[in-house]
Amino acid sequence: TNRTRSETPKIPNFTMTPEPEKALIQSLLNDGDLSAVLAIVPDSSYFLGAGERACFEAIIAETSKGHPADATIVARSLNMDDMVQRMAWVDAMGTDHPGDHAPHYADLIADAYEQREASQALNRLVDSGATVEEIQSEAQRLAGIRPKSTTTLFTAREATRQAIERMEAKFRARQEGVVYHGIPYGISKLDEYTGGMTAGQLIIIGARPSVGKTSVGITMVDAAAVAGGKNTLFVSLEMTAEQDANRLISAHSGVPYAEIDHGELTKGNIPKITQAQQRLAESKLIFQTRPGLTIPELIMDVRKMAKEGLELV
Repeated sequence: TNRTRSETPKIPNFTMTPEPEKALIQSLLNDGDLSAVLAIVPDSSYFLGAGERACFEAIIAETSKGHPADATIVARSLNMDDMVQRMAWVDAMGTDHPGDHAPHYADLIADAYEQREASQALNRLVDSGATVEEIQSEAQRLAGIRPKSTTTLFTAREATRQAIERMEAKFRARQEGVVYHGIPYGISKLDEYTGGMTAGQLIIIGARPSVGKTSVGITMVDAAAVAGGKNTLFVSLEMTAEQDANRLISAHSGVPYAEIDHGELTKGNIPKITQAQQRLAESKLIFQTRPGLTIPELIMDVRKMAKEGLELV
Protein backbone atom coordinates (compact mmCIF):
# COMPACT_ATOMS: atom_id res chain seq x y z
CA THR A 1 0.00 0.00 0.00
CA ASN A 2 1.32 3.45 -0.90
CA ARG A 3 2.06 5.64 2.10
CA THR A 4 1.40 9.34 2.19
CA ARG A 5 4.23 11.77 2.75
CA SER A 6 3.49 12.19 6.45
CA GLU A 7 3.41 8.41 7.00
CA THR A 8 6.77 7.67 5.35
CA PRO A 9 9.53 7.33 7.97
CA LYS A 10 12.74 9.32 7.53
CA ILE A 11 15.93 7.43 6.71
CA PRO A 12 18.58 7.85 9.44
CA ASN A 13 21.16 10.48 8.51
CA PHE A 14 24.47 8.65 8.94
CA THR A 15 27.25 10.71 10.46
CA MET A 16 30.63 9.87 11.87
CA THR A 17 33.02 11.14 14.46
CA PRO A 18 36.01 12.77 12.78
CA GLU A 19 38.49 10.28 14.24
CA PRO A 20 39.31 8.64 10.87
CA GLU A 21 39.67 12.14 9.40
CA LYS A 22 42.20 13.15 12.07
CA ALA A 23 43.98 9.82 11.59
CA LEU A 24 44.18 10.34 7.82
CA ILE A 25 45.68 13.82 8.20
CA GLN A 26 48.35 12.48 10.54
CA SER A 27 49.07 9.52 8.23
CA LEU A 28 49.59 11.87 5.28
CA LEU A 29 51.96 14.00 7.37
CA ASN A 30 53.87 10.78 8.09
CA ASP A 31 54.64 10.21 4.40
CA GLY A 32 51.32 8.57 3.52
CA ASP A 33 50.64 8.00 -0.18
CA LEU A 34 48.46 10.95 -1.24
CA SER A 35 47.89 9.48 -4.71
CA ALA A 36 46.45 6.30 -3.20
CA VAL A 37 44.24 8.36 -0.88
CA LEU A 38 42.94 10.57 -3.70
CA ALA A 39 41.90 7.46 -5.61
CA ILE A 40 39.48 6.78 -2.71
CA VAL A 41 38.75 10.28 -1.38
CA PRO A 42 39.07 12.58 -4.41
CA ASP A 43 38.45 15.89 -2.63
CA SER A 44 37.76 17.55 0.71
CA SER A 45 33.97 17.38 0.32
CA TYR A 46 34.20 13.84 1.72
CA PHE A 47 35.23 15.27 5.10
CA LEU A 48 32.67 16.01 7.81
CA GLY A 49 34.95 18.20 9.95
CA ALA A 50 35.57 21.70 8.54
CA GLY A 51 39.01 21.87 10.15
CA GLU A 52 40.06 18.48 8.81
CA ARG A 53 38.75 19.54 5.42
CA ALA A 54 41.03 22.60 5.49
CA CYS A 55 44.03 20.45 6.51
CA PHE A 56 43.39 18.02 3.66
CA GLU A 57 43.15 20.88 1.15
CA ALA A 58 46.43 22.31 2.47
CA ILE A 59 48.19 18.97 2.02
CA ILE A 60 46.93 18.70 -1.56
CA ALA A 61 47.92 22.30 -2.32
CA GLU A 62 51.47 21.93 -1.02
CA THR A 63 51.97 18.57 -2.73
CA SER A 64 50.72 20.03 -6.03
CA LYS A 65 53.42 22.72 -5.74
CA GLY A 66 56.05 20.01 -5.34
CA HIS A 67 56.55 20.74 -1.64
CA PRO A 68 56.85 18.00 0.98
CA ALA A 69 53.63 17.49 2.95
CA ASP A 70 55.24 17.71 6.38
CA ALA A 71 53.89 19.47 9.47
CA THR A 72 55.96 22.62 8.98
CA ILE A 73 55.04 23.15 5.33
CA VAL A 74 51.34 22.29 5.68
CA ALA A 75 50.88 24.46 8.78
CA ARG A 76 52.03 27.42 6.71
CA SER A 77 49.02 26.96 4.38
CA LEU A 78 46.49 27.01 7.21
CA ASN A 79 44.82 30.03 8.74
CA MET A 80 45.80 29.62 12.38
CA ASP A 81 43.62 32.61 13.31
CA ASP A 82 40.65 30.41 12.41
CA MET A 83 39.68 28.55 15.59
CA VAL A 84 38.27 25.56 13.68
CA GLN A 85 41.41 25.09 11.58
CA ARG A 86 43.71 25.59 14.57
CA MET A 87 41.83 23.04 16.70
CA ALA A 88 41.80 20.49 13.86
CA TRP A 89 45.53 20.95 13.43
CA VAL A 90 46.18 20.53 17.15
CA ASP A 91 44.02 17.37 17.19
CA ALA A 92 45.84 15.92 14.18
CA MET A 93 49.24 16.66 15.67
CA GLY A 94 48.14 14.96 18.87
CA THR A 95 47.80 11.59 17.13
CA ASP A 96 50.44 9.25 15.75
CA HIS A 97 49.30 7.15 12.79
CA PRO A 98 51.79 5.58 10.35
CA GLY A 99 51.75 6.67 6.72
CA ASP A 100 51.01 3.22 5.32
CA HIS A 101 47.61 3.23 7.10
CA ALA A 102 46.38 6.21 5.05
CA PRO A 103 44.37 4.19 2.46
CA HIS A 104 42.57 2.37 5.28
CA TYR A 105 41.46 5.63 6.89
CA ALA A 106 40.45 6.94 3.47
CA ASP A 107 38.20 3.89 3.03
CA LEU A 108 36.46 4.67 6.32
CA ILE A 109 35.91 8.30 5.30
CA ALA A 110 34.59 7.29 1.85
CA ASP A 111 32.18 4.76 3.36
CA ALA A 112 30.76 7.37 5.74
CA TYR A 113 30.47 9.93 2.93
CA GLU A 114 28.57 7.47 0.72
CA GLN A 115 26.20 6.65 3.59
CA ARG A 116 25.51 10.35 4.19
CA GLU A 117 24.91 10.99 0.49
CA ALA A 118 22.57 8.01 0.22
CA SER A 119 20.55 8.95 3.29
CA GLN A 120 20.24 12.55 2.12
CA ALA A 121 19.09 11.45 -1.32
CA LEU A 122 16.47 9.13 0.17
CA ASN A 123 15.28 11.80 2.59
CA ARG A 124 14.79 14.18 -0.32
CA LEU A 125 12.47 11.58 -1.82
CA VAL A 126 10.60 11.30 1.46
CA ASP A 127 10.19 15.10 1.60
CA SER A 128 8.89 15.14 -1.97
CA GLY A 129 6.10 12.71 -1.05
CA ALA A 130 7.55 9.68 -2.85
CA THR A 131 5.90 6.29 -2.31
CA VAL A 132 7.53 3.43 -0.44
CA GLU A 133 8.06 1.61 -3.75
CA GLU A 134 9.85 4.62 -5.23
CA ILE A 135 12.08 4.95 -2.17
CA GLN A 136 12.90 1.24 -2.21
CA SER A 137 13.73 1.43 -5.92
CA GLU A 138 16.09 4.36 -5.34
CA ALA A 139 17.71 2.59 -2.38
CA GLN A 140 18.37 -0.46 -4.58
CA ARG A 141 19.84 1.77 -7.30
CA LEU A 142 22.16 3.49 -4.83
CA ALA A 143 23.28 0.12 -3.47
CA GLY A 144 23.94 -1.10 -7.00
CA ILE A 145 26.17 1.81 -8.02
CA ARG A 146 28.22 1.90 -4.86
CA PRO A 147 31.91 1.30 -5.68
CA LYS A 148 33.35 -2.09 -4.88
CA SER A 149 35.83 -2.42 -2.07
CA THR A 150 39.31 -1.14 -2.83
CA THR A 151 40.87 -4.22 -1.25
CA THR A 152 43.59 -6.08 -3.15
CA LEU A 153 43.25 -9.22 -1.02
CA PHE A 154 41.41 -12.13 -2.63
CA THR A 155 41.00 -15.76 -1.62
CA ALA A 156 42.02 -18.47 -4.09
CA ARG A 157 38.31 -19.21 -4.64
CA GLU A 158 37.57 -15.57 -5.54
CA ALA A 159 40.60 -15.20 -7.80
CA THR A 160 39.96 -18.42 -9.72
CA ARG A 161 36.25 -17.58 -10.10
CA GLN A 162 37.16 -14.22 -11.65
CA ALA A 163 39.69 -15.94 -13.93
CA ILE A 164 37.08 -18.45 -15.17
CA GLU A 165 34.54 -15.67 -15.80
CA ARG A 166 37.12 -13.75 -17.85
CA MET A 167 38.00 -16.89 -19.84
CA GLU A 168 34.34 -17.50 -20.65
CA ALA A 169 33.91 -13.89 -21.80
CA LYS A 170 36.92 -14.20 -24.09
CA PHE A 171 35.67 -17.52 -25.46
CA ARG A 172 32.24 -16.08 -26.28
CA ALA A 173 33.87 -13.12 -28.00
CA ARG A 174 36.00 -15.47 -30.13
CA GLN A 175 32.93 -17.48 -31.07
CA GLU A 176 31.34 -14.27 -32.33
CA GLY A 177 34.42 -13.43 -34.40
CA VAL A 178 35.67 -10.67 -32.07
CA VAL A 179 39.42 -10.85 -31.49
CA TYR A 180 39.40 -8.54 -28.46
CA HIS A 181 37.26 -8.45 -25.35
CA GLY A 182 38.11 -4.97 -24.12
CA ILE A 183 38.49 -1.52 -25.62
CA PRO A 184 40.46 -1.90 -28.89
CA TYR A 185 43.83 -0.25 -29.41
CA GLY A 186 42.97 0.38 -33.04
CA ILE A 187 46.00 -1.66 -34.14
CA SER A 188 44.78 -5.05 -35.37
CA LYS A 189 47.85 -7.13 -34.46
CA LEU A 190 48.05 -5.56 -31.01
CA ASP A 191 44.32 -6.15 -30.41
CA GLU A 192 44.70 -9.77 -31.49
CA TYR A 193 47.75 -10.34 -29.29
CA THR A 194 46.53 -8.57 -26.13
CA GLY A 195 42.74 -8.75 -26.34
CA GLY A 196 42.40 -4.97 -26.07
CA MET A 197 42.37 -2.78 -23.00
CA THR A 198 40.37 -3.86 -19.96
CA ALA A 199 39.30 -2.06 -16.79
CA GLY A 200 41.98 -1.67 -14.15
CA GLN A 201 44.94 -1.99 -16.49
CA LEU A 202 47.89 0.42 -16.54
CA ILE A 203 49.47 0.28 -20.00
CA ILE A 204 52.85 1.92 -20.58
CA ILE A 205 54.30 2.45 -24.06
CA GLY A 206 58.00 3.32 -24.07
CA ALA A 207 60.33 4.19 -26.93
CA ARG A 208 63.06 6.61 -27.98
CA PRO A 209 62.06 10.20 -28.84
CA SER A 210 60.42 10.86 -32.22
CA VAL A 211 59.56 7.27 -33.11
CA GLY A 212 55.76 7.60 -32.93
CA LYS A 213 54.59 7.22 -29.32
CA THR A 214 52.19 10.13 -29.67
CA SER A 215 50.88 8.75 -32.96
CA VAL A 216 50.15 5.43 -31.27
CA GLY A 217 48.36 7.28 -28.49
CA ILE A 218 46.27 9.21 -31.02
CA THR A 219 45.38 5.91 -32.74
CA MET A 220 44.26 4.44 -29.42
CA VAL A 221 42.15 7.51 -28.64
CA ASP A 222 40.58 7.38 -32.09
CA ALA A 223 39.66 3.69 -31.74
CA ALA A 224 38.22 4.14 -28.25
CA ALA A 225 36.47 7.52 -28.36
CA VAL A 226 35.54 8.01 -32.00
CA ALA A 227 35.08 4.51 -33.42
CA GLY A 228 34.19 2.85 -30.10
CA GLY A 229 32.07 5.62 -28.58
CA LYS A 230 33.83 5.39 -25.20
CA ASN A 231 34.05 8.31 -22.78
CA THR A 232 37.76 9.04 -23.06
CA LEU A 233 40.15 11.53 -21.46
CA PHE A 234 43.33 12.21 -23.45
CA VAL A 235 46.07 13.80 -21.35
CA SER A 236 48.90 15.40 -23.32
CA LEU A 237 51.46 17.66 -21.68
CA GLU A 238 53.60 18.19 -24.76
CA MET A 239 51.00 19.38 -27.28
CA THR A 240 47.97 21.62 -27.24
CA ALA A 241 44.40 20.38 -27.70
CA GLU A 242 44.42 22.03 -31.14
CA GLN A 243 47.48 20.06 -32.22
CA ASP A 244 45.99 16.80 -30.95
CA ALA A 245 42.72 17.57 -32.75
CA ASN A 246 44.62 18.31 -35.96
CA ARG A 247 46.24 14.87 -35.79
CA LEU A 248 42.84 13.21 -35.43
CA ILE A 249 41.39 15.29 -38.27
CA SER A 250 44.35 14.25 -40.42
CA ALA A 251 43.77 10.57 -39.60
CA HIS A 252 40.06 10.76 -40.49
CA SER A 253 40.30 13.00 -43.54
CA GLY A 254 43.41 11.50 -45.12
CA VAL A 255 44.90 14.99 -45.44
CA PRO A 256 48.55 15.04 -44.29
CA TYR A 257 49.06 16.59 -40.87
CA ALA A 258 51.69 19.02 -42.17
CA GLU A 259 49.26 20.46 -44.71
CA ILE A 260 46.61 20.99 -42.02
CA ASP A 261 49.12 22.46 -39.59
CA HIS A 262 50.56 24.85 -42.20
CA GLY A 263 47.20 25.78 -43.69
CA GLU A 264 48.14 24.38 -47.11
CA LEU A 265 44.60 23.33 -48.01
CA THR A 266 43.01 22.70 -51.39
CA LYS A 267 39.35 22.96 -52.34
CA GLY A 268 39.19 19.17 -52.58
CA ASN A 269 40.50 18.74 -49.03
CA ILE A 270 38.14 21.15 -47.29
CA PRO A 271 35.03 18.87 -47.47
CA LYS A 272 37.10 15.96 -46.14
CA ILE A 273 38.35 18.04 -43.22
CA THR A 274 34.84 19.32 -42.50
CA GLN A 275 33.42 15.79 -42.38
CA ALA A 276 36.25 14.65 -40.13
CA GLN A 277 35.70 17.58 -37.77
CA GLN A 278 31.98 16.84 -37.53
CA ARG A 279 32.59 13.19 -36.69
CA LEU A 280 35.14 14.08 -34.02
CA ALA A 281 32.82 16.72 -32.54
CA GLU A 282 30.21 14.02 -31.90
CA SER A 283 32.65 11.78 -30.01
CA LYS A 284 32.96 11.49 -26.22
CA LEU A 285 36.53 12.75 -26.15
CA ILE A 286 37.98 15.28 -23.71
CA PHE A 287 41.48 16.79 -23.94
CA GLN A 288 43.56 17.74 -20.88
CA THR A 289 46.65 19.72 -21.90
CA ARG A 290 47.41 21.84 -18.82
CA PRO A 291 51.18 22.34 -18.38
CA GLY A 292 52.56 21.35 -15.00
CA LEU A 293 49.67 19.00 -14.24
CA THR A 294 50.58 16.86 -11.22
CA ILE A 295 49.56 13.27 -10.56
CA PRO A 296 47.36 14.18 -7.54
CA GLU A 297 45.58 16.82 -9.64
CA LEU A 298 45.04 14.33 -12.45
CA ILE A 299 43.66 11.75 -10.02
CA MET A 300 41.17 14.30 -8.68
CA ASP A 301 40.06 15.22 -12.22
CA VAL A 302 39.68 11.57 -13.23
CA ARG A 303 37.80 10.67 -10.04
CA LYS A 304 35.25 13.44 -10.65
CA MET A 305 34.86 12.55 -14.34
CA ALA A 306 34.46 8.85 -13.49
CA LYS A 307 31.21 9.75 -11.70
CA GLU A 308 30.00 11.14 -15.03
CA GLY A 309 30.85 8.00 -17.01
CA LEU A 310 34.56 8.28 -17.87
CA GLU A 311 35.78 4.91 -19.19
CA LEU A 312 39.36 5.40 -20.39
CA VAL A 313 42.31 7.69 -19.65
